[in-house]
Amino acid sequence: MIRITLHYLLAISLLLSLPATSVGNESLSVGKLTEIDSKRISALSLPDEQGNLNTTQFMNQVTLLHFWATWCVPCKKELPELVALKKKFNNYSDFKIITVAMDNPDLVKQYIKKHKLELNVLVDQFGKGLYHYKVDAIPKTYIIDKNARLRYMARGYISWSDDAVQNPLIKLLQE
Repeated sequence: MIRITLHYLLAISLLLSLPATSVGNESLSVGKLTEIDSKRISALSLPDEQGNLNTTQFMNQVTLLHFWATWCVPCKKELPELVALKKKFNNYSDFKIITVAMDNPDLVKQYIKKHKLELNVLVDQFGKGLYHYKVDAIPKTYIIDKNARLRYMARGYISWSDDAVQNPLIKLLQE
């Protein structure tokens, strides 16, 4: 019990120390998708609503791995765009979006229900993904190619409806 409490406190302190993209009254600061060194990812297993989901289940697919939190204003703006992206790319059977909520499971479940979020949502209450993927901001997104290599990264809010952001995904899907 003490170990779980310490992990929980550590995760909360890490989350609170992460920067979130600032939000003005009218507009959101937009991050950019950046190509990164092709490093092979290691598996991450976290619970979802049906049990556990492991990132290795999406091998041989292009995967968008998105870290977010229910308290993050830029995340709330970005999640509907990810749902729209999922629908737009629905014809690509080798494309998956996995989101990782850095939050309490009950809050995540409420958020999913309230916002009718139609995405794969893993719950990372204790910050396992923060450490595993070196998440230094919320939201943060990685795009993983079919060979399980990190290819692109975005720190902060991204406009997923932008063609310049979608083109790298299309390129990876055509490889």
